[in-house]
Amino acid sequence: MASRGGWTAWVSPHCTLFAPGSSRPLAPVSGCACLRATQFSVLAALAQTGPVPTSRLALILGLERTTLTRVAKTMIRNGWLSVQQGEDERVRILAVTSAGTNVLTESFPSWKRVQDAVTRDS
Repeated sequence: MASRGGWTAWVSPHCTLFAPGSSRPLAPVSGCACLRATQFSVLAALAQTGPVPTSRLALILGLERTTLTRVAKTMIRNGWLSVQQGEDERVRILAVTSAGTNVLTESFPSWKRVQDAVTRDS
């Protein structure tokens, strides 16, 4: 666990930020306890790029393909992402659903507050 200016981040593939003195993750969104930083990054990247193969998205985000696959499974189950078969049957194309867009929109203000606080305290 790392701390910076009272903000705590669990350092793991599923990094989550916590407000000072709080044990609850930031960015609660409808229908889920929290949106993890990795999930936020996936949603934000796909919102910018549009549908993209898993391997390309992993490169964009600097994640191992297997890590992204594991994260994407949860997001698909939550209804935030859809997956389509590519022209090559081995290729899976990820896209943000309308529910995923809603989650991203709802969580952005909390993400922005955390980013501003971490930047300000650095």
